[in-house]
Amino acid sequence: MNSVPKEHYQKYAIVVSCYNEEGVFPFHHFLTFARMNPGVLLCFIDDGSTDKTFKLLRRIKIESSENVIIIHKKVKEGKANALRDGMLHVYEHYPVVFLGCLDSCLDFSPEGWLQMVHKKAAERDTEVIIGKRKDLSSISSKEKRLFMYKVGSKFIYRAFGVQMAELFRMSLVFHRNIIPSIFGKRFLSSAWYEIEMILRLQQKLGGEFMNVGKTEIPTSHNSGNMRCQSGFSAPIKASFQFLKLYYNYRMAPNLTLLWAC
Repeated sequence: MNSVPKEHYQKYAIVVSCYNEEGVFPFHHFLTFARMNPGVLLCFIDDGSTDKTFKLLRRIKIESSENVIIIHKKVKEGKANALRDGMLHVYEHYPVVFLGCLDSCLDFSPEGWLQMVHKKAAERDTEVIIGKRKDLSSISSKEKRLFMYKVGSKFIYRAFGVQMAELFRMSLVFHRNIIPSIFGKRFLSSAWYEIEMILRLQQKLGGEFMNVGKTEIPTSHNSGNMRCQSGFSAPIKASFQFLKLYYNYRMAPNLTLLWAC
């Protein structure tokens, strides 16, 4: 299911994690995009779905076999490490230059994603491309009132200097040279993996990498889809994962320096 002829190797790759998408998966949008953009490799990860998601993905593969690959997992691992597995698979088996992730609900338009990458990839020594939406339509007014959202926003900014609202608007695209540094290790947190990616980028590129110019990405017609909205369905678990993240990326490095003195 994953063989792509050598003469059809692509320059860009989009990794999409899917779980129980039957009935809501934007099949025709992805298929049309794949057919119209043979220079983009689409890697779909079926993260242990219990419905007919894999059959939908297989149909896309059959219809556009030259630039679609599927990774089928029997057991759900969670979005964070499913995306990680997909990024590493593409990195190890296909010589694409830039790799990025999109949600299966098309919160970001793949056409807009490609337009952004075309524009920024030509710039010299580009290691990471930062795209952003023009609005926050994927965050509902109800969600903004959630206690965890309010508290989480403050703690995230104080602990890591990252604005949660900015995080929800962001899409990251990576040059293949930095893929091992960002995705080589499993993510510590399934709830905060986007923040962990930024922290790893800071370790690799320095704390100022976020100040590079951001390119606006058009949203898709599905940008308000509830499936795209980031919630806190397990606040206690998310809190423990937040503390784990803070210890490993903020406290542990300082303790190491202290012991070295």
